[in-house]
Amino acid sequence: MSIFGLTKGTDFENEIEKNQNGETQGAVMYAAAAYIAGEKGLHEAAELLLKIAVDELRHAGLYAVLNGKVNMDIFETMGKIQPIEVAAESRLKEFAQKLGVIGAEVTSAVEAVAKDEAVHGERLRYLLEKYQK
Repeated sequence: MSIFGLTKGTDFENEIEKNQNGETQGAVMYAAAAYIAGEKGLHEAAELLLKIAVDELRHAGLYAVLNGKVNMDIFETMGKIQPIEVAAESRLKEFAQKLGVIGAEVTSAVEAVAKDEAVHGERLRYLLEKYQK
């Protein structure tokens, strides 16, 4: 049995949404802390903080499912997002160049994100080709 939407329209919906928002904010906080820890050479701390961030994202995802906040057709969602991920690469590369006025480190960091977005697009394309029939 799916848990999709089981709390939607119930007395629990608002609390579930608050939990989702809290977990989402926590994920950002932990991911940022992991980044800073990495910059400081605290590699174990960075790794553990990033694992916590991923857990928080999983929790947020669970709450989104419980409240029916996502599309049950994951392939439809992936099909819409895939070209956006691909397009983000060039947009972010261009933005990274503009950030050069701040410093090479910032440019490099945003260029790395651009590469990640391209990889996300390729992974989504792979999943769509493999499973959407």
